[in-house]
Amino acid sequence: VAAPFNQFKVPPLMPVLMQRFQLDLGAAGLLMTIFSITGFVLALPAGIILQRLGPQVAGLIAVGCLVVGSALGTLSTGAGFLLVTRLVEGAGMGLISVVSPALIAIWFPPEKRGGPMGVWGTWIPLGSLIMFNIAPALEAAAGWQAVWWAGSAFALVAFLFFWLLVRMPPTGGADS
Repeated sequence: VAAPFNQFKVPPLMPVLMQRFQLDLGAAGLLMTIFSITGFVLALPAGIILQRLGPQVAGLIAVGCLVVGSALGTLSTGAGFLLVTRLVEGAGMGLISVVSPALIAIWFPPEKRGGPMGVWGTWIPLGSLIMFNIAPALEAAAGWQAVWWAGSAFALVAFLFFWLLVRMPPTGGADS
């Protein structure tokens, strides 16, 4: 949920970001698009990363990208740097979108995967719903950077939960 939470922080703040960074609609749209493009481009390499590093390490890298990208985004004084930080966040989204289903496949036998996959399938709507509802209030209270800090903090909590809770089954997987 931390990935789409961070992905969807741009749309509710688009007018604010356009004014702050002196962006036209095309450049402002790129702040959202670069996140998605990065996730799309990394889908195949994410599988290779997952195989080489394993789901625990790959997941920590993914969520770590969200933490770091969002935190660095708060330091942006220009659109170019903000765009680079969105690329880092997008890498996290691309990687976690491959890691999570792999973990479900490892933890649950084929006949029991439907429920967990259904629950996991709520990640994008839930993350976007939360962000679209809190971003305007955070921005009004403390500026656009507050939204980026919230994204980084939420991702940090997800990172800690992932680090503490994600373990490989002792039997070697659900298909064993």
